[in-house]
Amino acid sequence: MGARFGQRLHDRRRPDRMKLKSEPLVQFLIAGALLYGGHAWLESGAADNGGPRPVRLTRSEVEWLRDSWQRQWRRPPSDEELRRMAIDLMEEELLSREARELGLDESDTVVRRRLAQKMTFMIEDATGAAEPTEEELRRLHEAKGDRLGSPARVSFRHVYLSRDRRGDRTEADAGEVLSALSRNGAAEGPVGDPFLHGVDFVLEDESSLAGLFGPEFAKAVLALEPGSWQGPVPSAYGLHLVRVGERQASDKQPFAQIRDRLIEAWFEERRAEARRKYFETLLEKYPVDADPGLEMLLPGPRSSPEKTQP
Repeated sequence: MGARFGQRLHDRRRPDRMKLKSEPLVQFLIAGALLYGGHAWLESGAADNGGPRPVRLTRSEVEWLRDSWQRQWRRPPSDEELRRMAIDLMEEELLSREARELGLDESDTVVRRRLAQKMTFMIEDATGAAEPTEEELRRLHEAKGDRLGSPARVSFRHVYLSRDRRGDRTEADAGEVLSALSRNGAAEGPVGDPFLHGVDFVLEDESSLAGLFGPEFAKAVLALEPGSWQGPVPSAYGLHLVRVGERQASDKQPFAQIRDRLIEAWFEERRAEARRKYFETLLEKYPVDADPGLEMLLPGPRSSPEKTQP
């Protein structure tokens, strides 16, 4: 009797369980659990077999984003702004990984420059925590305050002698032309070679001259006394005989007026020093070489030709 009662109870419960399994919600939950379990298993298998490394947002990256925003906007980011930056960072990482997976980074100048730029940003960010002292700013004002004010300017006329045209006679021709100019006091007639940018320059500063002729020419011309023909002064093009007509000294502004510019100049010096030191460590880590005859273009100490001879 007891066995028959148990069988009837079992038969009574079984339709309820069968009915429960047939419910759509239950079926959805079961399918979801199976999919989740299968995905987790596949992911673990991919990780074990050297699969894609997970992208992880770290606290240091978030702090870097927050500090970068703070330095740019002079205020902390809002929660939404920080979230947007974090999403952009994750998107950049995912896209860059996929690009590398597709081989888009191979022999790509833009990618190489972007990676170098990113390394530069990382190096410079390490210098952003410190602040200049008042004493450091005043020393900088004493040393470079004239460059942050109105720069020195010069007006001049020049006679150009092209090395491409004259070859080995360039220096000798420069001496002869200089003697003639000194006797005559003016450049009469075509005594030099044609120069694309003209012969007269008015109140040019060192930066503009360096961009056109090269930094060595700019420094040399700004140091010349007005009134007479002098030279030859070398440039990126060849040799120049120069007569300065007017020279204006730089105007050094008071410390208080350019304090903000001094702070920026201080930070730029620190960033440049950080880049220089890091570059030196890379030169020690990675060997650099060049084709024969190009060794003098390499960074680092230069060996004399005698020492490189076998």
